[in-house]
Amino acid sequence: MYKSEQTQTYWVALTSRELSNQDTYNWCLDETCGAVVVFSGTTRNHCDEHIVINLDFEAYDVMAISQMKNICQKAINQFKGLKKTVLHHRIGIVKPCESSVICVVSAEHRKEAYEASQWMMCELKAMIPIWKKENYLSGNNTWKENTEQYLLKENQNQIKKFNTMLLRRWFSILSHVDINGKVQMVDICNKRHAKRVAIAQGSIYVGKEVFDCIVDNEIKKGDVLSIAKIAGIMSAKKCHEIIPLCHPINIKYVDIKLEMIKPDSINIMAIAKVDEATGVEMEALTAVSVTALTIYDMCKAVSKEMVIKDIQLLFKEGGKSGIYEKQ
Repeated sequence: MYKSEQTQTYWVALTSRELSNQDTYNWCLDETCGAVVVFSGTTRNHCDEHIVINLDFEAYDVMAISQMKNICQKAINQFKGLKKTVLHHRIGIVKPCESSVICVVSAEHRKEAYEASQWMMCELKAMIPIWKKENYLSGNNTWKENTEQYLLKENQNQIKKFNTMLLRRWFSILSHVDINGKVQMVDICNKRHAKRVAIAQGSIYVGKEVFDCIVDNEIKKGDVLSIAKIAGIMSAKKCHEIIPLCHPINIKYVDIKLEMIKPDSINIMAIAKVDEATGVEMEALTAVSVTALTIYDMCKAVSKEMVIKDIQLLFKEGGKSGIYEKQ
């Protein structure tokens, strides 16, 4: 597998091949630049008490490439004097000592190159829909999340506000309303099964006091992020019991990423996958909503000023309507 996009200022790629520090360095080298910073994230052979034999990376490639391009373009605009940027990520099996990710930045001065490189890696860890599974010598395995994002992610621009559009259409166009304006459930008996994916996002403002309590694990009810993540996953599987006209579907995969945004907010991203006759957007949106509500419930003894906001669909694929990506 190899997917790549390249312009005069950035080069992004997802690949199952081994990554090359030299190739990316050579591409970034420019006679007008005074520094080239190369970061190579390698696979270690242990995690806690486990011996790791390899990592298995999975990505939603369409959105991952798009987000990687956005990171590179933002870095060029945000850091003065940048010349070129590179983000390459491995997909599939990665053995110990092999690189799983490469970030290369060329700039006029080393300060901007260093800062841009760190910023790009923090953004990649926080925002790119890439998941990894650690496979152990014991035969067990664990899906891991990038917990370092909680510490490294600085206070960047908050999530772009969702531009709500009011849909003024005739009842006959809305699938859940009949021509008389009465509620109806959509008949999906004749729709074909297909692989479908949805990614949703939202955020919750918790305030600095609650934020610090979560980071220091001082909330009396327990580990806020872990419990909220479990609640979100459970809610996606129960979506049809919450939303009246949703169909019960056999969800194949749900995951939730939680990003601590200093000094006072948490970003929530959920992905859901099915092989069904109907989409999985509502399951992803429900997962984000319930994750946020669980954070509120866990922390309301400390503050009741928390605000849940900007819950939105970022991406969907599968079915008659094709691909949707939030711009």
